[in-house]
Amino acid sequence: MVVAPEFAGVENGRDRVAAIADAALKWAWPHALDLEKGPNIRFEFTADGESVPGPKPLDDPVYREFASAYIEGRQRILDPGYGSNWQTTFTSIHSKKPKRHLGLLTYRVSHSPLATGSELENSVALLRDPRMVVKYLPVAAQPNGVPVFGVFISAPDMNKEFAKSEPVTHDDWVYQKTAAAKGMPNPVRIALDNIRETFRSLSAQGAKAANGVASKGASRVAAALGSLLSGFAGTGAEEQPPTGPGVPGARRPRKAAVRQVATATLDLLDEEVVAQYKFAVTGGRPGNNLAIRVAARVVTESGGNESASPADAEMPRFAGWVTGHGALFSEEVLTVSLPYDHEITAMFTQPADAAIRVTATVEELEIASN
Repeated sequence: MVVAPEFAGVENGRDRVAAIADAALKWAWPHALDLEKGPNIRFEFTADGESVPGPKPLDDPVYREFASAYIEGRQRILDPGYGSNWQTTFTSIHSKKPKRHLGLLTYRVSHSPLATGSELENSVALLRDPRMVVKYLPVAAQPNGVPVFGVFISAPDMNKEFAKSEPVTHDDWVYQKTAAAKGMPNPVRIALDNIRETFRSLSAQGAKAANGVASKGASRVAAALGSLLSGFAGTGAEEQPPTGPGVPGARRPRKAAVRQVATATLDLLDEEVVAQYKFAVTGGRPGNNLAIRVAARVVTESGGNESASPADAEMPRFAGWVTGHGALFSEEVLTVSLPYDHEITAMFTQPADAAIRVTATVEELEIASN
């Protein structure tokens, strides 16, 4: 029974039932999952004799992220040796004095790099037995803009401690309500602080990494569809400082090189997700032409390159160049005249559930008249 439900602005009977179904999805989605033995709760909604769709978390673009994290976290609890893919990270939350396991935080980057507009982006669903969602705890967003979703499952022996912190509505963890013995730390406050700090640290690390190209020509971006790795080939391409007319006292290098000038980003091109790599050309003999080539490979967990497409997976595909003038070229080899002082962008399709590495090489084509 739902006593005196609030239906502000909802007059239609079917819409009211749909609102209840939406609430069931938001707060009870763990019980709608089929974890080998079927869902814990059978949800059925009808209005005026007609069926209203019930919660299907794995079919929803937002709740499927929480549900996937929950499924992975549950598996890790059942099997401490269980490992997941690059999308999912497990973090044990514990107190130090005394040393106690408070619960497991499982978080994952979104399937999609695009914002959903949901208020639940960058939040952690707080769960205890009987695994209803108590609250969605907001956490720090990541600098690359890719939404992060997490689930915290309290340890079984801490269930009573977390329950004591809840108000009568059971929609929050208020650590002040949990009375700790004198001189003893408050486990609810420690858990909440550690969860927030986990994402603050991730955000700070991401912001630091975005301030420049990493050493040895590698730039890593945590992205929804895979990490984006960049490699460079050619004379001086590894760690070449900026040069050119705008740099006081700089001399133009005799040999041409290419360097990345910004972290890789994700975008949509003709309804496909593409990874964008922005480059700048330095050096070379004025009057000559420069041929720029790029290639992308899937990266294995050990850091090597896949020579062929993994089973049931696709390889990144070259999607085109965008020059400094905004022109789009589909040829894989881009030829420019030196000196070339504009930035250029190479685009590759981003395979799902994969990391890719992009390499760029240059070849100076000497003009016969020179």
